[in-house]
Amino acid sequence: MTNKTAKIWIVALLITSTSIFSCLAFRLFQLHMGNTESIKERVVKRIVREEAIRGRIFDRTGKPMAMNVSREEVNINPLAIRNKSTNLIETASDIAEILRLPIDEVYITLKTENRNVYYSRLKSSCSQEQADKITAMNIDGAAVEKVIKDNNIILIPYINPQKFIGSKNSADIARSLASILVLDPLIVHKRLNNSTSEIRHTLLKKSCTQEQAEALSTYIKKNNIPGFDFSSREVRIYPNNELACHILGFLNSKGQPYKGIESEYNKYLKQSDGLSRRTYNALGNSELRSRRESIQVATNGCNVYLTIDLYIQYIVENNLDKLMEEIKPKSATVIVQDVKTGKILAMASRPAFNPNQNATFNEETGVNSAVFTQYEPGSTFKALTFSAALNEGIITEDTKFDCENGLWYKFGKPLHDSHPYGILTVREGVKKSSNILAAKVALLLGNQAFYNYIEAFGLGKKSDIDLPNEQIGILNDLQIWSKLSPTRLAMGHEISVTPIQMIGVFSAIANGGKLMRPYIVKEITTHDGETKGIFIPKVVSTPINEDTSETMKSILAEVPTEEGTARRAAVKGYRVAGKTGTAQKFINGAYSQTKFVSSFAGFIPADEPVVAIIVVVDEPPRPRHYGGTAAAPTFSTIAEAVAKYLEIPSDAVKNRMRDY
Repeated sequence: MTNKTAKIWIVALLITSTSIFSCLAFRLFQLHMGNTESIKERVVKRIVREEAIRGRIFDRTGKPMAMNVSREEVNINPLAIRNKSTNLIETASDIAEILRLPIDEVYITLKTENRNVYYSRLKSSCSQEQADKITAMNIDGAAVEKVIKDNNIILIPYINPQKFIGSKNSADIARSLASILVLDPLIVHKRLNNSTSEIRHTLLKKSCTQEQAEALSTYIKKNNIPGFDFSSREVRIYPNNELACHILGFLNSKGQPYKGIESEYNKYLKQSDGLSRRTYNALGNSELRSRRESIQVATNGCNVYLTIDLYIQYIVENNLDKLMEEIKPKSATVIVQDVKTGKILAMASRPAFNPNQNATFNEETGVNSAVFTQYEPGSTFKALTFSAALNEGIITEDTKFDCENGLWYKFGKPLHDSHPYGILTVREGVKKSSNILAAKVALLLGNQAFYNYIEAFGLGKKSDIDLPNEQIGILNDLQIWSKLSPTRLAMGHEISVTPIQMIGVFSAIANGGKLMRPYIVKEITTHDGETKGIFIPKVVSTPINEDTSETMKSILAEVPTEEGTARRAAVKGYRVAGKTGTAQKFINGAYSQTKFVSSFAGFIPADEPVVAIIVVVDEPPRPRHYGGTAAAPTFSTIAEAVAKYLEIPSDAVKNRMRDY
């Protein structure tokens, strides 16, 4: 071969090789990218939820009371686990221990046959357009499932092979589905006729801690058990469990607010999730960020700071639990209020529920008795009766009345005292809780004036506290009062109140005669801490003047003494003031001889009050059914602990300070 011929062959070989490689490269490019229409078809578009966070709830010191945390949801494929496990009971026991679930519940979940319909996934994800086309086919056994995974909304096409096995038109359906999803028709047809399909996962536990999830993952890997799926989700938790449950309310299983602050302030707490349209490559693993479109901006909920002090709340609830255990009444309620501002420092009722466990909630445990339950206040109401008469100037603390030796007939009806008293001054009558003396004072006061004072003290209407489901109580119109009405009202009958209303009466007496609006939210901030609103004290009315207030504080301070009806309400080192109440319950048109509502309402210290406290006990059994025995001791222990916590100077300290 000549040199010339060799050169020609080399050139020809180079041209041929280049052509072959060019064709191969072009084909590879086609296979990888396809034409423009194919590229468009294979690009995956997803609507991604940009999750916002619900606002948190804090106490007045910044301690969290309600917050969101990330929790793991555990789903399982029972069939896969059964096929792998050699001892299903042992496996169920291990899983139950890790997740703190009942073993029988886990075992039944693993054992149950056909718990879900068997489905086969056609593709890991599809576009909205593809999903719409599948839906439009209206084929029984073909569906698109919307799944939220890592904050992404993913559309997954499924088919139920049981609907297609042996079907004459399964080939046509396979071609149509393959065309929509850009899949091989043969593969789709095979899946349509595959009797061994995958099972969709079954929920095992909706919310487990990170520690539980990690422990379960370790167990799964160690024992090589398939069929588990984990997904993260934001859940609402209440770190203090039952503490302040009636104040907070909760989010139900659907994420909807129910009761308490969660409901009342939902418009501030609720978040607004964002949405963005994101474009991914055909494999769905790489986002084309330049194509991201914002549909809706995510907005976190506002934070709500309460007037509640968690430590005082703990004091209250701890003593409530002791009361319930010791006396075993039907229910009980306690409120602690700042007398100067109306701020609620603590509020609790029993029975209670755990807002982290919706199953513990029912209509009995879920009642916030502090604002909802109406009851006849009994002798605690006498504080209002005597305040009104003193303020009108028709009596003084030294005015004397004949208490008729414990039995007085008026308008043909008898009225009793618990003990036979003769002549008593007003001060003595309050200390001894004489019904007869209170009734005679009410008659001197007159119906119209009495009614006006009752209204001025906030009874017969809502206190306007910022909590849901508040009741107004019952105050009969003046026009329907009988001749006996003022004599019965004087001692707290023929009227119904709520604990929040009644503590308002005592706070007003303690606060120089000013009735403050009770409130429980101190401040609202953005999620980042910027102040949006601050709530300030508000004077509702001034039913009595300061002189009357001072006189009543002095008179009420003699009730928690050895000579008074509430010696067990006394607090060591402090002079306290208050009034007992023991009211027969009005049932089926008559006053019960066996069922009572017992209470004590008062404030500490008596001379310069800081906080008011009310304890209401429903149906305490005999012989501890009196306000002085059922409610007064709990008042004492709470008042003492609160006074120390708030560093309220004792009488001895104040006396030393005066000496200097």
